[in-house]
Order: sequence, then structure tokens, then C-alpha cells
Amino acid sequence: MVGFKENILSAFILLYCGFPRCSCIFEEDYCWRDYDGVIPSDAFKAGLDKNQRPIYIGQVLYQNKLVPGSIYENKNEIHFEFGKAYTETKNIKVRTKN
Repeated sequence: MVGFKENILSAFILLYCGFPRCSCIFEEDYCWRDYDGVIPSDAFKAGLDKNQRPIYIGQVLYQNKLVPGSIYENKNEIHFEFGKAYTETKNIKVRTKN
């Protein structure tokens, strides 16, 4: 059976060592820029689709709500879900690193 001291030590190690590593993820500055079909050089690349094309994080104003979505290179649109799948070409912003 693990004793009280071991539990306290485990909790301390988890909080002291684990928390700073996780919190640094949120320190990066970012902003949203209007998207007109051209991906900015400092756009945040979120990953790749099944065809190995980059996916960028975007947001769109839809029914007076900001909704996150996916933006692909050379496309003047954003793909998002709001109850079902949608594509929009207006009021799009792309997330950038600075």
C-alpha cells in the first residue's frame, strides 16, 4: 500500500514538473487575420489532410457566432460544422503565429 508521503510526493512532482511544460503551450502570441484566399506566411499549420495537404485553423462569422473551421491552400473558403457541414466564402479569418 502506498503511504501518505508517497502520495504527496507524487502529487508534488506532477504539479511541479508537469504543469510548467503544459502551460508553455499557451504562451505563444497569435492573432486572426482576414482571409482572402492567400495563406499568410505566418499562418498556423494545424496538420495535414488525407491527401497530405496542409490544414490551417480559421474562423467564420456564421449566424452572429464565431465558428472554428478548416482552411486549405488555394481555396477561398472555410469548411466548418454548425449542426451539419458548411462551406463559406465571406467573413473568414485565419489564425497566424504573431
